Amino acid sequence: MTITTDRLAALEFTKGDRMKRAMKTAGLSVFDLAVFLDVRRETISTWINDKVTPSKQTMRLWAQATEVPLEWLETGELESRLRESNSRPSHYKVLTCADLGLAA
Repeated sequence: MTITTDRLAALEFTKGDRMKRAMKTAGLSVFDLAVFLDVRRETISTWINDKVTPSKQTMRLWAQATEVPLEWLETGELESRLRESNSRPSHYKVLTCADLGLAA
């Protein structure tokens, strides 16, 4: 079976998709995040529906509120590249899709 580029692209999550999933996994509503971020619910809707790209600061706060890695929200990647070595600190944990409540 051959997967076309269009079909493969349809399988990827957008930033808005990841924001929605983080919100759902954290048990937060659009209203909860609107209050936390001090914005209107309609603003949240534009972000999670990929109509407007939120600012870097908004993404940081979203990651904080939903307790997901900022890098994952922005890029979909779960593991950062280590800058100085290949070893990981003892407290480092690679998150899986299951950790975020996502289907594999």
